[in-house]
Amino acid sequence: MEDEINHSEHSDPNKKILDSFFSDLSEEQTQPHMIEASELSRLFERGITPEDVCREFVQRGFLLHGTGKLIASRLEPRQARDESGHPDNIKNAVYASDDPRVPLFMALVSGIPGRSRYSITVETLDDQTEVESVIFEATFDIPKDRVSYVYVLPKDTFEAAGMGQFTSDVPVDTRYILPITRTDFPYEITKIEDN
Repeated sequence: MEDEINHSEHSDPNKKILDSFFSDLSEEQTQPHMIEASELSRLFERGITPEDVCREFVQRGFLLHGTGKLIASRLEPRQARDESGHPDNIKNAVYASDDPRVPLFMALVSGIPGRSRYSITVETLDDQTEVESVIFEATFDIPKDRVSYVYVLPKDTFEAAGMGQFTSDVPVDTRYILPITRTDFPYEITKIEDN
């Protein structure tokens, strides 16, 4: 039985690396903890991606918000804009997601003039196999050296607002901040023509 336990501990080396990283994070801070780029670089050198780090935060009970701005400590509700006009997408609220790809993308495109959009859909085939379709698009190029931010937020004040999306009508205190750049987002961002 002991051999089985040891084998399972080594079956996912990424989990062990992430657990070590998270054990070093302070949970008692009163101000947001900016995760240093050097800390993240050490993780990336060991095969951990920003998406892995964000996914682990979600598994630990947090939600994620992405923006191009460095915000001191508290995210305030803002009026959202969405071409579709869907009621969940045009609230005056703080938006967050439990799918790391969304805040990573939003962080990269936020604050750059032009339009951007994403779509993540799952189709169930006749044989019950699920096929995911992921599309990220923008009318502009994202500078490779532009630093953007993913904010890690407690879920206490959030309510579900559509697939993987959550909103809070009140300000939300940030717990952790991850700096990211375009190279941290492994997905293609298709260029769309601005009409």
